[in-house]
Amino acid sequence: MAERHGRMLGRLAELGMSLAERLHEDALAAETPKETADAARAFHTASRSVRQSLALEARLHREAQPALHAERERAEKDRAERLQARRRAVYDAGLRLIWTEVEPCEEEEADWTEALRELIDDLAAKPGFADAPLELVMAHLREGLDLQAPAPEAPDDADPDGPDLAEGEPNAPSARADPGWRGNG
Repeated sequence: MAERHGRMLGRLAELGMSLAERLHEDALAAETPKETADAARAFHTASRSVRQSLALEARLHREAQPALHAERERAEKDRAERLQARRRAVYDAGLRLIWTEVEPCEEEEADWTEALRELIDDLAAKPGFADAPLELVMAHLREGLDLQAPAPEAPDDADPDGPDLAEGEPNAPSARADPGWRGNG
């Protein structure tokens, strides 16, 4: 509704300005003092209408700014909350991964926890971290923590060496799409 009002006020200001220009010309072209005075009064009325339209248009713009600012703040707060929730989920999953894969003793626990936090900080700074699938983030955590990925369970009649993952096949590591938030090196 405010947008419609703004458009209408803009149009009204344009029409008023056009009329004021025409009345200005009439006042300058008037042949008698009475015609000049009448055109000047009409010009004054039209120009006052233009000034009021512009002032009201500026007021609507000023009043819309806090609403836009509040909307941006809400969006930023939502983004920050999503990022924080993702960080917590990745941290919890990372701790479970460390305890499952490494089972660190008390002396090593602080080092692993610190390494996990630093890695999450690095990953969280990349675009797309909050929206990437958790499995993908966990794969990067495994890589960053230098932990081996678990071997997939193979059916009893499967080749013991596993499938040949030639480059370019969908499951080959080199064919995976870079999610954008993973650093290069």
